[in-house]
Amino acid sequence: MFECAFIYVAPGLNPAEQRAVIPSSDINMNVVGCATYSEAVEVAKEMVAKGCTALELCAGFGNEGIAMIKRAVGPDIAVGAIKFDFHPAFGFRSGDELFDDTKETGCCCEEPTACESCSMEYFCSRDGEKDAPLLNPDGKKTGSGEKINLKEWMRSIR
Repeated sequence: MFECAFIYVAPGLNPAEQRAVIPSSDINMNVVGCATYSEAVEVAKEMVAKGCTALELCAGFGNEGIAMIKRAVGPDIAVGAIKFDFHPAFGFRSGDELFDDTKETGCCCEEPTACESCSMEYFCSRDGEKDAPLLNPDGKKTGSGEKINLKEWMRSIR
């Protein structure tokens, strides 16, 4: 019997609750949902201990998330990933921005709620330099703390 797993990540998931096994005569597909990369790493290790030799990761995993899983399970486990550079279900952001709970969060403009919980309405530069320039929709440079409406900005550069 071939044991494999599909691990997906999205806000509010609980790996103890969002879990199923889809059996067939030749394959057992374990499906588990996680809310963070740390949870996904633990689930990946659990699946390998259960006998899974192949793990498929959903498109919510960014490049860093895929690498974290691969490092956690080692070279003998096949790790594949469905891939979007920026996931359409998550405001066209990468899972590396949303689910990597191993990194310090915050914003250089010292208004993390304005940046982190805005659902991509606004953004600021995040390179750690207080006066790092951004171009606003008029093409003028702004300071890193100035809010810009991302939807309008994206329309302006198309």
